[in-house]
Amino acid sequence: MEAKNILFAFTEMGRQTAGRIVQALGLPPEGVRCFVPERLQADGFEGFENLAQVVGTLFAQAETLVFVGAAGIAVRAAAPYLESKLTDPAVIVVDEQARYVIPILSGHVGGANAYAQHLAVLLGALQSFRHKTANCRSSQQRRICGISFRSIPTQNSGIWRL
Repeated sequence: MEAKNILFAFTEMGRQTAGRIVQALGLPPEGVRCFVPERLQADGFEGFENLAQVVGTLFAQAETLVFVGAAGIAVRAAAPYLESKLTDPAVIVVDEQARYVIPILSGHVGGANAYAQHLAVLLGALQSFRHKTANCRSSQQRRICGISFRSIPTQNSGIWRL
């Protein structure tokens, strides 16, 4: 069986959080692969020299890619391999302290929204939705509404308050 859940971490704290994610999800060893820079290699974590190369190799076969770290890393790593929201894997970002879980690609079709919501509950984290159909008024669920970049006032607009 090929691993369908791929996790990436980039620091020691990120590696620890990735370990927590694997435990929280109860993933069998054959269903998950975890990657860290070579200097952080440890039991259960494969080392990589070139993130883009690893992501490129695994992108088409993965169901879910979880990046523990900055969203920009996930976006830049996945961008060259994007084809369609109908076929791309779910891409999720978790901050190193496991406080926030953010589905960034394939939210509906790829299952990133549901996966992120489940993961947020398991980690006691907040889930951030970045799509129009999120029910942002729900106090029952622990999530933050996404803000469209176009709706954020600029410093020059005279209403620079968030």
